[in-house]
Amino acid sequence: MILENPQILKSLDAFLRRAIADIEDIVSTSKMQEIEMTRLVFNDEKECYTTGKTIVVGKNFPVFERDNNNIVYRQAQGVIVHELAHVIFTNFKHYATFINTAPHKHKKSKHIAKSVINILEDYRIENQVAELNPFYKKLFLMVRFHIVQEVSEKIKNIEIANDVDRLNVLINSLLFLGFINKPLKTADSTTNEILVSLLPIVRKATMAKSTKDVAGYADEIMILFKKLDIDDSNFYVDEVIEKLMGKLKATGTNTPLERQQIETSLPGSQNSGDKDAPDKSVVLDITKSLELASKDAEDILDDLVSQMNKEVLRLEREDITSDIINNYLNTSTNERLESQIEKEEKEIAELIKDLPPLHSRRKVNIRKPIEIDKYSIGHYESLKNDLRLPILRTTSKLERIKQTKIEDWEYNQKSGSLDTNALTRFIAFDEVDIFKKQYPDDERLAMDVMLLVDCSGSNSVEVLNQKNKERLPRYKVNQMIALFLHEVLKSIGWRHSIWAFDSGNTENIAPIVPFTGCFDKKEGLKIRSIGARNANRDGMHIRMAGKHLAGHAETDRKLLIVLSDGQPASRNYSGVAAMSDVYNATQELKELGVKTIGIFSGDEVENRYFERKDNKGAGMYESVIFLNNDSIYEFPDKLYSLLNKEFELEDDSY
Repeated sequence: MILENPQILKSLDAFLRRAIADIEDIVSTSKMQEIEMTRLVFNDEKECYTTGKTIVVGKNFPVFERDNNNIVYRQAQGVIVHELAHVIFTNFKHYATFINTAPHKHKKSKHIAKSVINILEDYRIENQVAELNPFYKKLFLMVRFHIVQEVSEKIKNIEIANDVDRLNVLINSLLFLGFINKPLKTADSTTNEILVSLLPIVRKATMAKSTKDVAGYADEIMILFKKLDIDDSNFYVDEVIEKLMGKLKATGTNTPLERQQIETSLPGSQNSGDKDAPDKSVVLDITKSLELASKDAEDILDDLVSQMNKEVLRLEREDITSDIINNYLNTSTNERLESQIEKEEKEIAELIKDLPPLHSRRKVNIRKPIEIDKYSIGHYESLKNDLRLPILRTTSKLERIKQTKIEDWEYNQKSGSLDTNALTRFIAFDEVDIFKKQYPDDERLAMDVMLLVDCSGSNSVEVLNQKNKERLPRYKVNQMIALFLHEVLKSIGWRHSIWAFDSGNTENIAPIVPFTGCFDKKEGLKIRSIGARNANRDGMHIRMAGKHLAGHAETDRKLLIVLSDGQPASRNYSGVAAMSDVYNATQELKELGVKTIGIFSGDEVENRYFERKDNKGAGMYESVIFLNNDSIYEFPDKLYSLLNKEFELEDDSY
């Protein structure tokens, strides 16, 4: 079993650390410090849960019973993020309060009540954490999908003979409603009647902001279930639901939840009025169209079946887990290169010196290699293959330009002003190049390039390609642009580096491709870490990247490309002041011989705003490229034009 492999377990622990870093801007500093102490433990049990301080993953959890290692690995990631979401968003005291008061408020329904709040709270916290990173939503889908499929078949085919059957179907329906957001009609009118009342409560619960609110909605559902004649001691949640139930425990307690000191009133209960009661208009609407809603639910499920089948096929073709193991075994294959890269990364922290007062007190966090997400080799090669033709076309064009420059240079060496030193060599050694060189030997065919990628939260916004109606979040497009540029520059032998940055409690820099390793075939795998999180203090990172480029360049032509949504915005850093700071940063780099170009992937309105210039005719950048919805997938042509233009400008330098 893949979860027995120590390298895989280390990789999953690194994944947890990266997921924790994603949430640093949405929690307080003290809360973040607590979350960073979260431990990940694996055992041989069949359940996964969190105590609030430890995440426990049972390697025999039923969800992990799959033949494909890549799928199990993704499901394990989904379980880890799910439990981390509980650590972040679940209030264990309010959870315990509900569990302990349920027997008093709902008589003999304690076990049913626990199932209800578990389902509602699970979907609520997953909704909240998925907003931070769309990848997490896909992981949750991997964990839940096949079980929800089983649930749908049970709802449609079960024969309902009594209230125990009805309750079993309704609990299953809770799982289905939270996942699909639409009901499935049953063959029993009494069940359907309760289902109609259940839907708006579930919708509100999964969108709730706190565990306390969810407890109130769980109370409402328990009141609905009072219509059924059920003895809790004789009711057992079926095996399908048990697979999905995470076992919640109160933070730091070793005693049963029932023994804690607890509150006795909850919002949404009979004591709290009608403000959280189901929306009657929604109930009436669903009553009229339950048949239609059920059809919609089946259509949505069919679409998800298609999506998941494609995802499973893709994962079966990839080498995620084998790459993790092989990469671990081959870590010492190029120790010299690794030490050079490590030295370059250490230099980055020194770049904060001499920054303007606006940035000088900010703390810089250089993400460690273990914290930087990587593609598997198979996944990377698949993405590269999708861009194969644009990469080949661009490389070929640039190689032709280089060859033309060589031919021009060779021709120009046969005419012009005489070089007296060369004339002496001609007489003494028969050398034929007797004219003054018009190009320095080392500079004529190369350019040092650095790509700085903004990973702020706005990059989760999707952009639409009008031609084929394909939607992708901006950060995915940014990954494609980085991969394209890396492969082109690697092919033509131009030294380059790629950084990703974001701003939270610290200024975070991920050195994705270092100058010293830019031609290594595995460095591009880290492009996957380009994401959407936190804010962006552009001026500070432009200065640091530009200084790094100037310090490592081996040519006179130094090009810094900033890939951004265009809007500099962070804590105490926004508006005109931030935009002026970006302008000042580009001007400071100009004095170091670094040209800065901005590539904006915003919409039309944003672009017009950030293109505005002050009364002296100055904008944030002297040169900009705009990638809108219609043009964003044309980035290979845009980048070729940019590289071509800047490369040709070398002629003007001499």
